[in-house]
Amino acid sequence: MESCKLEIILHSGKSLTNVKHFGTMDPYVVVWISGGGKETKPRKTEVAKRGGSFPVWNYKMEFNISSKNNNHTLFCDIKHDGHMVDRHIGQVQVPFKDLLAGDASGNNVSYPVKISSGEVKGEIILSHKFSHPEVKDEDGSGKVADHPKKKGGQKKKKKKKNGMMKRIGTTVASTANFLIGTAGLIIAADQLYEFEDQDEDEDEDEDEDEDEDEDENEDQEEDDDEDDIDI
Repeated sequence: MESCKLEIILHSGKSLTNVKHFGTMDPYVVVWISGGGKETKPRKTEVAKRGGSFPVWNYKMEFNISSKNNNHTLFCDIKHDGHMVDRHIGQVQVPFKDLLAGDASGNNVSYPVKISSGEVKGEIILSHKFSHPEVKDEDGSGKVADHPKKKGGQKKKKKKKNGMMKRIGTTVASTANFLIGTAGLIIAADQLYEFEDQDEDEDEDEDEDEDEDEDENEDQEEDDDEDDIDI
């Protein structure tokens, strides 16, 4: 079953039994919820100093419960804050069916206070309200438990994703253009080196041809000289 939150405001007390023989009482209230073999952790109001039989607290407290169950009961123990021992003044028991009957009304309601003998002596005034408990989201923000998530967040995520993909595509394209340009420079340089090597080879061939011509001329001159000698 769906959990909920119960908000209780202890406003005041009226005509409470005076358990202090001398002086004025200092009342406070301890509140808890019991049902199904379980009890909540008790909550305590502030002490109404010298409040006597007509104390005023105006104290708010909250309880997180598993469900709005008619078997649950709200308990309010009223005590006097003594120097040595806290004396019991009386108790209020409010069945959840009574709270649910006036759910979300927020009106101040009086409930009778029973003393130890079971006799009704005085009353306390309180108001209550049921609501859904608040939970924390992943980003740390508070929200109502059954509050649906907005779709705007998904659109923003898609836009961010698309923008990132565009930036990645632009970076890849720039890198590819750079690599293509670099490859073109390398190829051009290789071709230039080949042309230079060819020019050098042609020059060497021309030099060798010139040397051969010179050798032939020398041989011809020697032959001519020999002919001259024979004659």
